[in-house]
Order: sequence, then structure tokens, then C-alpha cells
Amino acid sequence: MKSIVLKFSILFCLFISYSEYSEERKYTYYIEWNEVKGNNGYKVEVRKVSNPEALVAEEKTVTSSLEFLIPAGEYEFRISALNRFGKPSSWSQWSSFQVEQDRPKSVVEAEKKLAAAGVSTWKVWVPGLLPIERKEYTKASLIFLWFGALAVAGNAERIAGNSFAQSTTNDSTFLTLVSFYTPLPVSIYLIHQRDGDKKEYERHQNNQVSIGLLALLSYGLNVWLEKRSFHSTTVLIESKPESIFRGNDSYIQPNVLFSLGRFEIGFRRELE
Repeated sequence: MKSIVLKFSILFCLFISYSEYSEERKYTYYIEWNEVKGNNGYKVEVRKVSNPEALVAEEKTVTSSLEFLIPAGEYEFRISALNRFGKPSSWSQWSSFQVEQDRPKSVVEAEKKLAAAGVSTWKVWVPGLLPIERKEYTKASLIFLWFGALAVAGNAERIAGNSFAQSTTNDSTFLTLVSFYTPLPVSIYLIHQRDGDKKEYERHQNNQVSIGLLALLSYGLNVWLEKRSFHSTTVLIESKPESIFRGNDSYIQPNVLFSLGRFEIGFRRELE
């Protein structure tokens, strides 16, 4: 009798184990993006990298986030804002992510707080440093090239201005002596030349100021963009003109100038 009970228990355990593992385990995964003003909801599509032809998830949501169940693996997702007819506008590019364990909203929020606390903010203030750390060498090269060109141009204007300021013919003492010991036409010529050199000097000074302001604006823009890059990567989505159908065959195409829109959707860098 005991052997029968033991065998039954073993079979029951095997049945339970088979039932649990016969279905592939699914993990909770959470994604979010920047809200699109004037939207009527969003549509999210998820596909497996190994089988891009078939969708593994297709969801509509009215919020700028989505939590779903999905098996472990490498996936890609894209998002589209819905128009007033509930239809998707143009889609974003596919963004890849990998599922290895549960990653609910609470985990994402904790990751964001940890990332914000752990970022060395001083690196933001050094142009090109963060792109190098992210191995964005093209971006870093463009930044260095731009600020290098501004530095060279500013220094060239400084040297040109100094050459006029340090010229002997523009020295007031020299001009005073010349006015006493040279013919009047020579004095008039030198004074006229000094006036022209003064205008050139002022032009070079103004160019230095303009280049300096441009450098400050470029620096401020670079810092702002790098701070934004801590939180999201922006993807541009352009909506298509909406066609209003009448009956089965005819439709009216609205004015393209009023039907085209631009949406920016930002995806968290942790998903890339």
C-alpha cells in the first residue's frame, strides 16, 4: 500500500513539474516613452530579432508606457501615435531590447534614480567627453572640430587686430613727430591711413566678440543636449496625411499643410 502511495506521489509531482515547465516562462517587462502632445493613444509592436516577420506582441495604450509579459530573448519594438481615427501614423524605428528577467515599472524607476545619482555630472561640462565614453566617435570628432575651428578663427582675429594696434604708424607719439618734421601731405596721408586701420581694428574686435558669443552658445547647447541624453534618446516620427473616406470608393485628401505633423518619442537608453 505504501509503495502505491509513493508511486502516486512521484507521478503527481512529475505531472505538476511538467505542467509548470511545458509552457515557456514569461517575464514582466516595462517600457516608457515621452508623451506626444495631441495624441489619441499609442500602438506598440514587438517582434523577435530571430523572426522579424512575426509579431510577438501588439498592444494599444492611452498612456506613454506599457507593461507586458514576454518570454526571455532578444526583441525589437516600435511605437506609433494614433490619429483621431485610432489609426497609427508613421512608425518609429525599431529599437532593440533583451529580456532575461522580470523588469517591472518599480525596477525601471529604481534604475533611473540610481543612474541619476551615479552619473558624474562634471563630465557634462567637458565637450566631447561623454560621446567618447559612449564610443560615439563621429559625434566627438564633430564637437572637437567645431570648437577647434572657433578657437582658430578667434585667435586669427585677435592676431589681426593686434597687428594694427602695435603698428608703428598708428602710434600717437610717432604721428606727432611726423606732423612736425614731415611735409603736410605726408602727415595727412598717415592720419588718413590711421583712421582706416582703426576701422579694421574695430572690425576684428567685433569679429572676436561674435565668435566668442557663438562659442558660448555652442557650449551651452552641448551641455543641454548631453544632460538630455542621460534620460532618453529622441526618435522623430512624422504623421501621414489622413484621408477622409466617403462611401466605399471616394475619399477626400485634406490639405497636406494642415495634416502633416511631427512627433518626438524618446526611448530610455536602458532599452537599447
